Amino acid sequence: MKIAISSGHGKYIRGASGAPVPPQLDEVNEARKVVETVASNMRDNGASVVTFHDNTSHTQSENLNRIVNWHNSQPRDLDVSVHFNAYDHSAHGTEVLYVTQEALAAKVSSAIALAGPFTNRGAKYRSDLAFLNGTHEPAILIEVCFCDNTGDSNNYHQNYDAICEAIADAIVPVEIEAPPPDISEPGDPAIALFPENQRGIKCSVFGGSADPNYSAYDEHYIDDTELGCALPFKFKGPRPEVLVVNTANRRRVTCQIVDVGPWFTDDPYWQTGTRPRAEPSGSTIQGGPNDGRTSNGAGLDLTPGAATAIGLDGMGMVNWRFTEEPEGMV
Repeated sequence: MKIAISSGHGKYIRGASGAPVPPQLDEVNEARKVVETVASNMRDNGASVVTFHDNTSHTQSENLNRIVNWHNSQPRDLDVSVHFNAYDHSAHGTEVLYVTQEALAAKVSSAIALAGPFTNRGAKYRSDLAFLNGTHEPAILIEVCFCDNTGDSNNYHQNYDAICEAIADAIVPVEIEAPPPDISEPGDPAIALFPENQRGIKCSVFGGSADPNYSAYDEHYIDDTELGCALPFKFKGPRPEVLVVNTANRRRVTCQIVDVGPWFTDDPYWQTGTRPRAEPSGSTIQGGPNDGRTSNGAGLDLTPGAATAIGLDGMGMVNWRFTEEPEGMV
């Protein structure tokens, strides 16, 4: 079994901290220790393991992209990310986050809770995390305990070796669950249904070094790494996040809306319940800044980083939905 495991956040992008709550656990420092100890234990169990810690990034988006890109460059069967939680000094316990690996997440959470001992908060489905959305293989994200809770922190220090052994033993060996057969089908418990007129949408790629563009919202340069998308309407208020799934391989990514397009600037088809006006491919665009041009049929654009995250090369078919109700439509 081949496993890629990394620590959350980075040298310059610090995570949570227990200070001033004793014994003042620092998420980045402790996650790095756990990763290396767990990796050693996994190797003892017969697994092939590679580890990663981000010592380079200076922004959150760069940090997330660097971690996800490292994982996707490794030959492996499972991706694991190690974090520590923090909230209000009273919240406590361990939990493991997942998109497809519910059984594995539950098994690891239970093992950590027993070794801690910690309250077992269990497996939690999360569709909004860059690591779980962007990695191409089955993945889990471990929240070992709450670093701002004195009880959790003391238990962690006192039982560190047992906790790391529990994580390794719960994962190796393990049978990886197959992803759901089609996450857009009714009855799938893993994800809410996509609106019917937002299924089977042709998606193109824009921005980055191959197609230099600047955001229509804040004029920042759209680079090769950010997880972004464009919809053919300019939002007047807060822009909701967009969940995009490649129908060819079921890989998913959560994107920020960073531009307007493709083809139109006044086509909120998700609101009107219609298909994109750019359909079908080969039709002539009528109205707007691209009047008279021949359409490729695209109703959504992805940045290069988002396209890479879901394995979409140049053009493909996707399902998409907002992660929350959009505002500023009129």
